[in-house]
Amino acid sequence: MPVKPTSTDKDYYYLPYWDSKPCMHIPQHLARPSPPHEEGLSDAQLAIETDVGTDSNGVQALKGTLDATSVACANYVKHLSNSPPIGTTKLDKERHENPQHTLPDVFVWMVREGKRVAYQRIAARDIIFSDYPDESGKFCGKMQTLFLKWPGKKAAAPSGWTIPAKIYVYFWLGVLSDKKHYIEGLPQGFEYSSELRNADKLRTSKLRAYVYQARSLIGSDASGLSDPFAKVIIGESSSTTQVIDETLSPTWDELLVFDDILLYSNIEQIKADPPTIVVEIFDQDKWYEIRRGDDHAGELLATFELLEIPAKQNSSVLPELPSPREAYGKAPLDANKGPILPVPRGIRPTLSKYRIEVLFWGLRDLKRVHLLTVDKPRVDIECAGNILYSSVIQNAKRNPNFTNPVKFVDVELPDQDLYRPPLTIRVIDCRSFGRMTLVGTHTINSIHKYIYTPMSKREREAEERKEIADSAPECRFEGKLHCAEDTFTIENEKENCHC
Repeated sequence: MPVKPTSTDKDYYYLPYWDSKPCMHIPQHLARPSPPHEEGLSDAQLAIETDVGTDSNGVQALKGTLDATSVACANYVKHLSNSPPIGTTKLDKERHENPQHTLPDVFVWMVREGKRVAYQRIAARDIIFSDYPDESGKFCGKMQTLFLKWPGKKAAAPSGWTIPAKIYVYFWLGVLSDKKHYIEGLPQGFEYSSELRNADKLRTSKLRAYVYQARSLIGSDASGLSDPFAKVIIGESSSTTQVIDETLSPTWDELLVFDDILLYSNIEQIKADPPTIVVEIFDQDKWYEIRRGDDHAGELLATFELLEIPAKQNSSVLPELPSPREAYGKAPLDANKGPILPVPRGIRPTLSKYRIEVLFWGLRDLKRVHLLTVDKPRVDIECAGNILYSSVIQNAKRNPNFTNPVKFVDVELPDQDLYRPPLTIRVIDCRSFGRMTLVGTHTINSIHKYIYTPMSKREREAEERKEIADSAPECRFEGKLHCAEDTFTIENEKENCHC
């Protein structure tokens, strides 16, 4: 029956299924599928593509999957020895030689005022039950989180990048004679009658979301940048970070605290199957997720802690929260939000101060943008929320080189290369009336190869001794050549002649 949704922030609505969970029973004639092993083969293929060298783990993964498939097939043939014989008609033989999927897929629809607004499609073979374990679907009798999709043409439009709904469901599909096995996979803490009733509750839980940074987001403004902020959703609760202006690699460095998270089942089951946390990345004017449809839209560095308060105690037993800090971006969109808490020192990556030096030489082969030539270009380089602006070329056709080539900026970057933000290069055309038009962008995902590490005193002395030993009384040309992408710079040119 229809249920009226409720909300705590007017942005996200939820159905208040608290102590009672609705159950549905749909009678259907079913046939049993063969055991699937495509997932293991896909994992082995991915391992082979990502591994390099002779000691590849992908080959071992493939061998293990094929061995498991062989054993499963042998057990299945043994299991079928007690099954009724296959029919002798022409149709039976054709069905045996060329098997096809005989089970229809399962559709989950969200209906509002008699209109279908969102759906999800589930393969029947993934939720089919069998008393033989290898025949059961991988999601049969398991709690799972489903993200619904928009129906029709809306899914392909920009508005279809959003997630219309998230549901937490338990599926079991089987023949009527096996219905006694329906509740075997239910987590502890549920009682079954005509509906599911919660027996165990954990109401005294808190969630701490440590949202540090994102990188390689998709630009949404005409300048190629965004004003991103993140929303973290768990259950019926949500919280928002502050807004960072004009960046594709925002560093929020923010701790979001959720109080009184309502969870069911016991602590062991929650550890084995923790609740799903949704993080959505927005632009201040548009909505952009990390995963935009089927396309990759960036990466998020964050971690989460679910803390249970022991019975007959309060939140004072939990680790202390860090001291609030001042906001360096725009204020959060949630006016009721308290002070901004940083990510604790033991969780956030360790930072060191670096200096980025850039030699802006010139621009070549600029294409037309919106049917107009690029006459006054400028290059912007962004890293860790800091933007380095080049000088503006006043007439690219007459002189495409920069007048002030050397620029630098000091930034704080993580010591671990895995956590370092990318380097984003953008070319902007400065047109009349203050208009800025994006010409093109390029992202350097790893800046490790550009980091200069000075030689130690011992290494420098060894290098000098080697140069003295290799010197000979003849004319020579000494120089140092530094290569960085397509730019070459020769320093300290000297020509010495010893006679």
